[in-house]
Amino acid sequence: MTKEQIYDNQINPLMAKILDICKSQNLSMVASFCLEPSETTHDDGSGPLLCTSLLASDDFDPPDVFLQVRDLIYPPRPAFVAMMISTVPINTKGPRDV
Repeated sequence: MTKEQIYDNQINPLMAKILDICKSQNLSMVASFCLEPSETTHDDGSGPLLCTSLLASDDFDPPDVFLQVRDLIYPPRPAFVAMMISTVPINTKGPRDV
């Protein structure tokens, strides 16, 4: 039996119960399982096969260390936003002819 199958068959049902309890009590938590180890991070961002549960939104009042763990397991990806602004002269019906 693979680690993934062990997780699916034995751990996942327990985690579902744990998550239900934690959610109902606003209890922050983090649990992470390595189902397929790999120290290599590939160009596509893949690495080890992890199954992670994290309750760390503001509703759960998580300690900073939980947010640090989240950022270590799932590093924030840089965001890029582009915007273009053009002007149209007043009293015209379309872009200005140059």
